[in-house]
Amino acid sequence: MNHVAPSTNVRIVKCGDKLRIMSMLLEGINFEYYLTVAVDLAKKAGEICRDGAAVLKSAETKEIHTKSTPIDLVTEYDRKVEEFLFNELRKKFPHHKFIGEETASDMQKVELTSDATWVIDPIDGTMNFVHSFPYSAISIGFMLNKKLEVGLVYHFANGDTYTALRGKGAYLNGEKMEVSHQEDFAQALIGSELGSHRDMAIVRTFLQNFEKVQSATHGYYANKIIQKLNIKQIINRRLRLLGSAALNMCQVARGSFDAYYEFGIHIWDIAAGTLIVQEAGGIVIDPSGEPIDLWREEFYALLLSQWRSN
Repeated sequence: MNHVAPSTNVRIVKCGDKLRIMSMLLEGINFEYYLTVAVDLAKKAGEICRDGAAVLKSAETKEIHTKSTPIDLVTEYDRKVEEFLFNELRKKFPHHKFIGEETASDMQKVELTSDATWVIDPIDGTMNFVHSFPYSAISIGFMLNKKLEVGLVYHFANGDTYTALRGKGAYLNGEKMEVSHQEDFAQALIGSELGSHRDMAIVRTFLQNFEKVQSATHGYYANKIIQKLNIKQIINRRLRLLGSAALNMCQVARGSFDAYYEFGIHIWDIAAGTLIVQEAGGIVIDPSGEPIDLWREEFYALLLSQWRSN
């Protein structure tokens, strides 16, 4: 469908929800256009991030505010990037809704509806960003009727651009991606994260939960695959914690990670990455083996790349 101009022959309904739907029909729903806009804005926002990284690297004192813990750092650049993306997207799509990490951290009410919604993490991997570790990204997802339609993860440190449209595959810098074909978990490389907490009680719980996944899992895919996991071997030799959920998911999509596992992440962390993994042939499931509920505040997500989605 082409991006069409409004027609003067369409009757506008004076009802909030119907008005928004009518507006979307008028402007034309063209997900490829939405992705093009997102990529362009992400690259511009990446300039803000790179400038910020240079300032933070050279500054004697870093103006850093903490969120819930000292581990989960936020800088002024999170807010700058989110504000830039929201403002620019609103200019093009005034009737769309927005969910962002910084909006949620400000205790503003956010909810996922069936309306056209952009889900944004302005800098996924903030602690990496603050400490000049080049593994952070801008994550932009677009949803309609609570379904992911567009996914973009922009690794602004090196320019890698991961994209996906529902039903049209996943791409890295324009080249199609495919998940790993690794079926031997003894040879698998697994990505994970501990979240923003580092006290030993929570770390022990994380490791215990990892080990209990097999007994807690009832779904076909999860049960069949997790039974093969040698937890001690994975933790000792083949587990990687790199600090960005969005980029970790992209590592699964490109076949660098064979699987990715994490507790307690939020919709803005993984909206874009979920579609990218799925379109690369992977699956994203919860412990029951069902597709994850993106809006559940804290959930367990396991990406298993070698079990093809088809």
